[in-house]
Amino acid sequence: MTTWWAVRSTAATAVPDPPGAGVAEAVIVATARLMAEDRLYARMAARRQVYENFLHGAGRVLDTPGATVDSALEGKSLRGILGSVELTGPDDVTEAAQALFDCLHGDRRDIDKAKETFLDAARGAVDVRRAETPSLATPAGR
Repeated sequence: MTTWWAVRSTAATAVPDPPGAGVAEAVIVATARLMAEDRLYARMAARRQVYENFLHGAGRVLDTPGATVDSALEGKSLRGILGSVELTGPDDVTEAAQALFDCLHGDRRDIDKAKETFLDAARGAVDVRRAETPSLATPAGR
């Protein structure tokens, strides 16, 4: 009951009632927004972890004598971690990760530029302020 009252009070002040709508509708809208934000934060946290793993693996390849892209991180290959980056996206991060991977695998002259490009793209992809909030008009905010 206390939770309902707190959500009702918050919804009533945070979401103006559209004409003809009641408090119940406002509570539903406020709850849907909170759930959409929670999903967004969870997606950003998952991306951040994947990107950190990729950077850590890349660092191992650069800093550890004998380390290769196929043995970069505790039994995981950097190629496999790159696959996780590709699944997580977005495209600019995937392209930057591929460029960094290519530098690690071959010619390392442009490694600093490739790393910085990846970092910039990754920072943008996990910045919640720049992320698109899921639409509430579709089921489950998808």
